[in-house]
Amino acid sequence: MKIYTHDYTLPSQVASQLYFAQQQLRQDNNQTALAAIACARELLDSYLAQDNMVEDDDAEGWVKLTDLSMGDGEDQELI
Repeated sequence: MKIYTHDYTLPSQVASQLYFAQQQLRQDNNQTALAAIACARELLDSYLAQDNMVEDDDAEGWVKLTDLSMGDGEDQELI
């Protein structure tokens, strides 16, 4: 059975872009800041459009319900 964890790569990149944008705003580099904000928005849109799960058999994560074998009878329940 595969174990999954959450992939925080894209949110981390969003945070970096927004921090960079703040730095640019402090230096009155508005165009560079706006470009960084636009990049952050694209990364966030990409993050929201996917499930952001990665296989990680060495971690405490979760198992997809579709990966569970429920047995032969209809009376099997998921606990």
